[in-house]
Amino acid sequence: YIKTLMQRNSLLKDLIRHSELYDTLDIWDDRLSVLGGRIVRQRVLYIRNLDPYLKKIYDGISSSREEITAEYQSSFGSGSDDEAENASALRKNLYDTREEDIKNGTTGSGPHRDDIAISLSGLNTRIYASQGQKRSCAVALKLSEAELTGCMTGTPPVILLDDVMSELDPLRRDYILNHIENRQVFLTCCEPEEILAKTSAEVFRMKEGKICTFI
Repeated sequence: YIKTLMQRNSLLKDLIRHSELYDTLDIWDDRLSVLGGRIVRQRVLYIRNLDPYLKKIYDGISSSREEITAEYQSSFGSGSDDEAENASALRKNLYDTREEDIKNGTTGSGPHRDDIAISLSGLNTRIYASQGQKRSCAVALKLSEAELTGCMTGTPPVILLDDVMSELDPLRRDYILNHIENRQVFLTCCEPEEILAKTSAEVFRMKEGKICTFI
């Protein structure tokens, strides 16, 4: 998909000087649509499988105060598990926005422009969520990805959490610290005493990029 996208973008830039190449856009649009439709289908299925883990983990982090929702946000109006439906929608969108794409010299729609919309109790987190809520969503997403990956591969992945405790209230911190057992987790933070008090984890102290002591 990326290779095809780069070829189309290169053609869009060349069309300003070589209008005779205009008809070749159909070739790249068809190829990009087929590949894009396949990518979107896999993403939609992945989010669908991720959803129950995400809801369960966030419900625990927030003490059931908020409900999280993850939805695929398509840049061309189709986020379906039907590959052909996605391809058809993307092909039409690419055709309808050709002149704009030529003007900008880049492809303005497709999986490379898509996103995941995260909501808490129906409100968009990008607009309405606090920093603590956004951090909680990010942690919940990573932990749910780890759960799903473990189920898919049969091997729990190593989890790396970098300074996730800042901006979280005590209840959210407590949940995270006590629900990451039975797997290998590396957690960085600036409050080692709190980690020691609430878990049986080994604590390593770092200085100038080197492990100087461990408890």
